[in-house]
Amino acid sequence: MLGRLVGMAAVTALAYLALVKRNSSYRLPLGEQAGADAVPGDDPDQTAGSDSTHVVYEVVEHDGGFAYKVGDVFSETFATRLQAQDAAAAAARRQVRPGSDEEIEYQDADGKWHADRSEGVDRPETEVRA
Repeated sequence: MLGRLVGMAAVTALAYLALVKRNSSYRLPLGEQAGADAVPGDDPDQTAGSDSTHVVYEVVEHDGGFAYKVGDVFSETFATRLQAQDAAAAAARRQVRPGSDEEIEYQDADGKWHADRSEGVDRPETEVRA
C-alpha cells in the first residue's frame, strides 16, 4: 500500500509542477521532494498557457498490468485497466482542488535556479485518457 501511495504522490507532484514552468527541473515544497526522475518532460499535453495548464493522465499497459502516466512518469501498476483508470480519475480530481500558496524552486533549461510562488488557486485542467 505504501508503494502505491508513493507512486501516486510522484505522479500528482509531477502534474502540480507542470503548472509553474515547462521544460524545467523542480524542487517541491519542503517535505514533498519527489526525486530526480519526477521531472516534467517535453510533453505537448503539458502545455503551460498564460492562464492554465492542461495535464493528461493516460492509462497504458505497464509492467505486466496497467498504469497511468503524466508525461514520462508512471504510477504504480494495477491489475486491471479499470483500476488504473479509477486511480487516474482520482488523481485528476485531486489535482484541480485548490490548495495553499507554496514557495517553490525550479531549474531552467540553462541550469539556473529560480524561486517563485505558486498560488493555491492556480490549478490545471485535467483529462484522463483510457
